[in-house]
Amino acid sequence: MELTSLEKCEARVHTGRVTKAFEGASAPTPGAVGDTLRGLGYIDDRVQGLRRSGEGVRFTLDLRLMDGQLCLDGEVTPTGTTVDPYGARGTDDVECADVRRDDRGR
Repeated sequence: MELTSLEKCEARVHTGRVTKAFEGASAPTPGAVGDTLRGLGYIDDRVQGLRRSGEGVRFTLDLRLMDGQLCLDGEVTPTGTTVDPYGARGTDDVECADVRRDDRGR
């Protein structure tokens, strides 16, 4: 789903603060990444899928509120942090991580 202009702006803000929080993370673990995200104010229900991936840790932030559709996938590695925003329609039975994305337009 395409993000609205407001959601694109929100995505930039969230991406910046998450990326900054993990600067210098030399050996990330799922526990440490979760603690850092919660320290930024993201509640447990919004932090999803903390899992190891090679030397890094992947996670999903579900930032869908009211009729919003903003989700972020991120990965923290010893060499840096990447965050990828995308849209997912908010329903009770669909998690952000369940959404199949078409990345061909990137």
